[in-house]
Amino acid sequence: AARFAGAGRPFFAIVLPLAAATGTLTGAEISYRHTLATLPPAVRVDATDTIALVRDNGDYALPPALGHLRGPVDSAFDTFYVWSQRLRLFPREREFDTALDSAAVMFLRPQSPLGPEQTERLAKFVLDGGRLLVVDSILNPSAAASRILEPFGMTLETALVGDPNRALRSPRQLVRGGEPLLTDSDGQPLAAIARVGRGVVVAVAEGAGLSRAGLGTPMDDPDAAHRSRFEDVFALLRELFAAPRAK
Repeated sequence: AARFAGAGRPFFAIVLPLAAATGTLTGAEISYRHTLATLPPAVRVDATDTIALVRDNGDYALPPALGHLRGPVDSAFDTFYVWSQRLRLFPREREFDTALDSAAVMFLRPQSPLGPEQTERLAKFVLDGGRLLVVDSILNPSAAASRILEPFGMTLETALVGDPNRALRSPRQLVRGGEPLLTDSDGQPLAAIARVGRGVVVAVAEGAGLSRAGLGTPMDDPDAAHRSRFEDVFALLRELFAAPRAK
């Protein structure tokens, strides 16, 4: 199966002149729609490029681009959702039971551990070549992310960072297991990858950098700092999809 995004030229080639001639479009509408009509042809997005956000086990929001955000800014992942498409990924929300027909499954700050049957299904998904991305936060009171990662030899733990000789040290959540992808200034892993069977698992200890708190809104013009964060996010997604896919 395949999905198509964008507007096709034939529609505009026929409708715009007719609508303009009959006076059913304003000048602004004609200008706007003409701009759309001059975009490149529709891009084919193969179903194997899909990444499913598990919406029935996650604490996140996808507010409208022009709407109001209800809740903390670090819970909004709409910018990640939109900008992941620059890598020709097709993000979508799914319940767990239907998420495993995607190329990748993503848990965003999961709230409850998987049951035995779900754990078995997820393990088979990864072993057969699926991709798993687990993003947590130190502010998430649930330990579900670690429980989801444990069958793949990974876990998350909270550690105190900073000078051990000083009274005030900062807690930070870190990834244990796998190969480090991103590290902090002390070389501690903030994100790691594990190759399991024919699949790949990526764990991100602190997801604030993937939220609006780190990336801004989908309509922002990224400055140098934001672009650097986007490159980190893109690097994680490239690693997630880098290995050859199972046939």
